[in-house]
Amino acid sequence: MNNLLKIFLFLFFTIASAGLLHSQSRMSFNIPGCPPPDNPGGGDEDNNPKSITEHKAEVGIFLYPNPVKSQLRIEAPIYEHIEFVEVFSIAGNLLKTASSFKGNDLRLNVEELTAGIYLIHVRTDQSIYRSKIVKH
Repeated sequence: MNNLLKIFLFLFFTIASAGLLHSQSRMSFNIPGCPPPDNPGGGDEDNNPKSITEHKAEVGIFLYPNPVKSQLRIEAPIYEHIEFVEVFSIAGNLLKTASSFKGNDLRLNVEELTAGIYLIHVRTDQSIYRSKIVKH
């Protein structure tokens, strides 16, 4: 093994073991049948691994721009398909729904919403994601 590779491996493992190696990647994987990191027991309360898993949006879905003015872009993981989206007021009132999407990427028109904070629920064929958005 050449010296440069030895140095690289030494530095890599030193940094990794010190906890300094932290991925800011946009990718998040949920392997069917395996519990997500925030649910070590896996599945639902009946321990059904085929149930739909509920996540905070930070886990695997991207909403941008946030704050939004008119068009909110929603991206689910590549292996999931968006089924419907719901937008709620902070008080919990359902304000907007959208469905019948093909794929994992969509643009949601939010121009009719007044400025404020809203809750958004995105259901895919495998998960439900919940997050907050700010409308300017």
